[in-house]
Amino acid sequence: MSIAQPDYKPEAAFGFDHLKSVQTIAYFVRKAGGSEHKLKLIKLVYLADRLSFQRRGKPLNFDSYFSLPHGPVASSALNGMDHNLNDPAWDSLAQAENRKDVTIAADVAEDHLSRADRSILDETWNEFGGMTAWEIRDWTHKNCPEYVEVGPAASLSIDISEILAQVGINDPDNSARNIRTLQKEVGRLGRLRAA
Repeated sequence: MSIAQPDYKPEAAFGFDHLKSVQTIAYFVRKAGGSEHKLKLIKLVYLADRLSFQRRGKPLNFDSYFSLPHGPVASSALNGMDHNLNDPAWDSLAQAENRKDVTIAADVAEDHLSRADRSILDETWNEFGGMTAWEIRDWTHKNCPEYVEVGPAASLSIDISEILAQVGINDPDNSARNIRTLQKEVGRLGRLRAA
């Protein structure tokens, strides 16, 4: 007997900003000319967060990170692109019939992206935008030591302290605790605003 419910929808990471994630993905889709492969987009989102950890000691958005068969991912962003999160912000993105390409289906502003965020996104695009989805996938397998190879249909959580350690942050455990504290506060404030 399966414990999964057929109508189960995953939840976003606590403190996750749906609009910011949609705006991040749309930023990359625009850079790509209006359509981009979903695998490439989720790798770009992960690499942008990784660069943000390295440069600023914090992510672009509060997400959960996992090792999947095709490399590391930002889980909530991936679930959002797959329209598995209950937030209307994701209606602004559409997948082609092949479920591999993502386009912008409605106006997407950039008001949740700071100038520093856009700088991280630009730097990520400048380094990886010219690669194919599969080239970036292979790059993450070789160059993201926090990634652990997993089998088909498997996943393994990546703790942010591991990402912080791999990008050279001193005292990654303490930094991770500080980020989690901030994430809880942002999530708590988000719930208060929604109430």
